[in-house]
Amino acid sequence: MTQARGNSFFFKAGLVVRFVQAILQINKFNNTTSSYHRFAKKRLNEQLTPFNALIEAKLPWNAKEKMQWYVAEFLFVGESFSKLLDVPFTQHIKETYFRCGVLVALCDLIIDDVELSDEEIKELKKPLDLNNSRNEVQQLYTEVYRAFFASMPDERNNEVAHYYEKLFDAQVMSKRQFDPNISKEEVDLVCREKCGYNFLLLRAIVGDEISAKERETWYEVGALVQFCNDAQDMHKDLQKGMRTFASVRPGIDTIVRDLDRQRKIAFALVTKTPFEEDRKDEFLFSLFVMYTAILAKLNIFSNLCGGDFSLERFRSLDKQRVRRSVSPSRLLKLMLPLVSQYQFDKIEGISFEFKANRFSIDRSTRN
Repeated sequence: MTQARGNSFFFKAGLVVRFVQAILQINKFNNTTSSYHRFAKKRLNEQLTPFNALIEAKLPWNAKEKMQWYVAEFLFVGESFSKLLDVPFTQHIKETYFRCGVLVALCDLIIDDVELSDEEIKELKKPLDLNNSRNEVQQLYTEVYRAFFASMPDERNNEVAHYYEKLFDAQVMSKRQFDPNISKEEVDLVCREKCGYNFLLLRAIVGDEISAKERETWYEVGALVQFCNDAQDMHKDLQKGMRTFASVRPGIDTIVRDLDRQRKIAFALVTKTPFEEDRKDEFLFSLFVMYTAILAKLNIFSNLCGGDFSLERFRSLDKQRVRRSVSPSRLLKLMLPLVSQYQFDKIEGISFEFKANRFSIDRSTRN
């Protein structure tokens, strides 16, 4: 076992450059002033102005902001898929991802926050089957749905619709996450389905038809991304009483153990996809950098509890204190020793563990 300490390693120049490039790329969606957010905000204002009164009256106060985040994230994932598949990320494809982000965000907002009957929500799964919308919310949703699918080539529509409907079902199922009696296994399934099918939807927009092996790959990568999101949002979710991948586990050590297990599954599958090695390497390195950011945040969360983490202790902390603790400089200091472990051909042989309030790295099973 080798201890991950900031002073115990030296970065190779090439890895430093890759790390900086990955951070700059990630910041295209992870910052509200970034290029993807500016694009999303501008397009949302252009497209949704006729519906402003309806959105303000029927949807949560932050509906447009949520749509903006969805669009920015979808553009980032879409660009990543385009690079991996060696497909040009054209303005038309960018517009399709924009419309997809608006649709999925609106679906999420309606299911979670709008008072519709179960029957009315069920009708949203295939809104074009409706002769007439029952209400203004259904009408808005139907128009957004129609705009998204109109931007897709006819030969992609069936597969895209399939994964959208799977995602829709997962979004409905996710309402159970506020049920205190839902089991850990059920929570994990909800999380896997929700982001697994989200990734498959985004992959289906670009490139050829998805093979069975690739389907498994993006489902597992999506599950990893959702688990990571749940880990970094743990404080907010605990305060809301929401049961997630992170909030149903007793401590940081268990979260890291199960998170790393999923990371190894997802990464192993990506390495076996039939894409060019350098492009797979770039895709995985970017994902690995984001993964180490989550590990760094978990380390910070443990320190906030004085090294004696518990869900109840963490939940009771002030929201602003938690937010201020995750500073960029602190994150980078914790991330660098972890990122330095990256090697594409040995990535499956790395294991991260969290013990005694710090990370250890095990290479005993290296390829």
